[in-house]
Amino acid sequence: LEAQLAAARVRQLEMELKAEQTRQQAQQAQQEQQAQAARASSSWEALPTAPTPEGNADEAKVQRLVEMGFSRRRSLVALDRTGGSEESAISKLLDNEDLEEEQTPLQQLQ
Repeated sequence: LEAQLAAARVRQLEMELKAEQTRQQAQQAQQEQQAQAARASSSWEALPTAPTPEGNADEAKVQRLVEMGFSRRRSLVALDRTGGSEESAISKLLDNEDLEEEQTPLQQLQ
């Protein structure tokens, strides 16, 4: 009888040990998935983005140029290229200068 009880206790301990090992493996797998997701997220964040011409653009200036009939995009680019000078931007727009935004290497491939 004692041998049977001891064997049953050994089986119980083996099952508990196996359950603990399975739990630890699942926890490690979950941690690895979280680490991979964090690495993937940070690599996307590190990718360069297309330059935006809004750096020197005051919204009021942009709005005035748009009201004059120029497109918002071209107005933004003109203001950016003239350091925010509304008068110089108007001159560039009226001279029909090429005011396309610079393209990123990815946009150039498309």
